[in-house]
Amino acid sequence: MNRRQDTLRIEAVDVSTGKRTAVYTEHQRTWISLDQDHRITFLPSRRQFLLLSDKSGWLHIYIAGNDGRNLKQLTTGDWEVENIEYIDEPKGWIYFTARKENSLRSDFYKVKLDGSGLKRLTFGDFTHRIKLSPSGSYFITTYSNLQTPGRMALVDNNGKILRELADQKGPNFARFKGSRHEMLRIKTPDGFELPVRIRWPENYDSTRRYPVFVNIYGGPGRKNVSDGYTANFRDTSDLVQVTMDHRGSGHFGKKGMDWLYGKLGTWEMEDYAFVMQELFRRHPNLDTARVGITGFSYGGYLTCLALAKKPEIFRYGLAGGSVTDWMLYDTHYTERYMGHPKDNPEGYKTAAVLPYAKNVTGMLRLSQGTLDDNVHVQNTLQLVNALMLAEKRFELMLYPGAAHSWFWMREKQAHFMNGNKAFINKYLLNQPEQ
Repeated sequence: MNRRQDTLRIEAVDVSTGKRTAVYTEHQRTWISLDQDHRITFLPSRRQFLLLSDKSGWLHIYIAGNDGRNLKQLTTGDWEVENIEYIDEPKGWIYFTARKENSLRSDFYKVKLDGSGLKRLTFGDFTHRIKLSPSGSYFITTYSNLQTPGRMALVDNNGKILRELADQKGPNFARFKGSRHEMLRIKTPDGFELPVRIRWPENYDSTRRYPVFVNIYGGPGRKNVSDGYTANFRDTSDLVQVTMDHRGSGHFGKKGMDWLYGKLGTWEMEDYAFVMQELFRRHPNLDTARVGITGFSYGGYLTCLALAKKPEIFRYGLAGGSVTDWMLYDTHYTERYMGHPKDNPEGYKTAAVLPYAKNVTGMLRLSQGTLDDNVHVQNTLQLVNALMLAEKRFELMLYPGAAHSWFWMREKQAHFMNGNKAFINKYLLNQPEQ
């Protein structure tokens, strides 16, 4: 890969002479990601290799000879392959997970090495998590959806259900009401049907006013919304909880992600703001004066950006381990999506939180580990300085000795969770401190 990460070369190297020969070259307008475990997989008995590439705008499987010739696309369509799980070279099958039926759900498939015989092996309108047997003859799927608690089944490699193994739904399930979850898609003016998941309070009353709490991550290619079961029997708060994804989250393939190139934060904010405005329109009893948002790492970045760029919508924020200026972050990650700073100075300026700190009108709580070697503490400290210079009120909690995560540090994690709960109670639920 070159530094710009827009060109990938696969080379054959003669181990006796060191001579290098390019057998495959791929170039994209934005970036090429190598995040998948099986991006390149060699088939020794066939002298071929499999390649996962999103050069078509969607991540699909390709096959070529070891010399790079006769490249052939094995899967096609406006959907994404997730991962190659198993390759049966003798029988000529590839087993893989994909989001073909619905981007909110993961399914298991097989296809022949010549591209024929594509078959879905999982079943129903469920999200499936599979565990394959060593020979690829069987798999166990743990499956659920919005309304169906998790179940497990044993299935053969032709998709025949051999036995139901377990059911999370116990005999007393009907005794518990729980909260209601809703899944919807909200269409933007330019055609993206953005996935949204809403948890409505257990005793929701359409005549009452309710605060809204948004939970996001939001990094490129990272989905927050999926069609799986979540139990909330212990959550009796009056928060309307929202999870949503933007156009670059992976639901719309590389085509959607390319919108983020050179301007991180821009389309995430536009899509999040559009979704919230549409929810306010559909549900007038949502309290627009009590809208909170939370996230960690990239989610912390977007939380800070939401209060700074969309203060008319997002009033309160809980941000942890937040990037506040992409000039302060890891170059390999940052330049993949933003290009080199000298080539995109305006993009870096627009993507930073710091220049917009003066626009914050609500309350932002920042949490940061002092030994964070991923998102360095200077990110938070520079935002703190900008907020001070703009004479803004905010809350800050530093965790000494903590890295990018302090979830394994029991006392610090408890303090973090209790502090977040107190923040929500005070600003969103209008409950007095205890």
